[in-house]
Amino acid sequence: GMMLRLLVGGLFAALMGCGGDGEVRDTPAGGQGGGGGADVGQGGSGGLNRPPPGMPTVTQVSTFDSKIFRLNATLVELADGRVLVAGGRIRRSPPGGGTARATGREEIEIFDVANGTYVEVAPLKQGRIGASSVLLPDGKVLITGGFGGPPGEVPVLLDSAEIFDPATNDTTLRRAMNTARAYHGSWLLSSGANAGKVLIAGGGTASAPEVYDPATGMFTPLGAANGPPGGVEYPVLLDDEQVVFIGTPSDLPVDDRGYHRYDPEAGIFDDLGLFTSRGRSRYTVTKLHDGRVLIAGGVEGNEGLADLDVFDPSDNSIAPTGQLLEGRRYLHSAAVLPSGRVALISGFRAIGESLATVAIWDPETGTVSDAAGEVFPGRANSQALTLSSGQIFVIGGEFLDRTGNLLSLPNIDLISE
Repeated sequence: GMMLRLLVGGLFAALMGCGGDGEVRDTPAGGQGGGGGADVGQGGSGGLNRPPPGMPTVTQVSTFDSKIFRLNATLVELADGRVLVAGGRIRRSPPGGGTARATGREEIEIFDVANGTYVEVAPLKQGRIGASSVLLPDGKVLITGGFGGPPGEVPVLLDSAEIFDPATNDTTLRRAMNTARAYHGSWLLSSGANAGKVLIAGGGTASAPEVYDPATGMFTPLGAANGPPGGVEYPVLLDDEQVVFIGTPSDLPVDDRGYHRYDPEAGIFDDLGLFTSRGRSRYTVTKLHDGRVLIAGGVEGNEGLADLDVFDPSDNSIAPTGQLLEGRRYLHSAAVLPSGRVALISGFRAIGESLATVAIWDPETGTVSDAAGEVFPGRANSQALTLSSGQIFVIGGEFLDRTGNLLSLPNIDLISE
């Protein structure tokens, strides 16, 4: 109802920020941070946190000359190793036209990382921002939800879904989900009664999770013996294929920001206790190789946070790691490297101040260091995906220019060990 729309709209506005659209092309890195760093506060490490030997390296990929400026797209690795990037909030470079702010666009690109090439294929049937995508057993991709709507209108949550077929490079609309969602999670289950089906959960909704059956094309709501908390966010699929939700939307009262665990077999939400007694939001949650979940950074008020905490599903506890980020950040992206180290990528340090560094947290040694090299330009709301090759693919995002406009980006970076 209206309360849900206000809640989701507030979450969307917080994620998207404010300001006009613009465009930034790839220019020499030396052009950033001129005049003593007075540009957009590109927060390089300044040599204070030099990477030790063997640290991951960030490479700015100039061979991908995409004309599409986007953020909050959805990414998935196809069976052949290429990367599908679909939707998001998009502007195209001149002379193509842009769209009104916060309107989802339909463009799909497929990037061949090994060869440094890409193709633009048939678009989505419906523009969507903050959709979720998952690779199905037959090599097709299920793309669900997001925000969308006609240009110039306030976007609304979508219940629509479509299937991308790499054999035809086109999508087809499917039956709608039972619940409209955005910024949710979708995962192919490998065990239990729903093995081979896709679990879909979260996304600014108080409705129960659901499953998609690739064999029938049907979405079926999962029973919830106790209803989920409104707008559970930051969902992570655990090793036992339960889902933990780290926090609820930041505009809820502090006492309502808990963390919850959902058992799709039993259809039960467990309230695991209060996550935080303060207004921390816009952090990242990343499942580690040992099954735990890293909660990194975030923002409280207008300042980024340096906190690094770990959720342990064995006892449902959250505890500080004992380390802090040297570059406090929020609206960053995160992904795990083959070694088990976590890359915390760019983001904002404070309003109008972008970080270009990639912080590497090592769960084995308990150390935090900056990777060799930086993303360009530093940005928030980029998307990151760990590929089967072990590299992390980073695309898009936005940063504030001198006049306070949020500029959408086409840039792509690779992080390698």
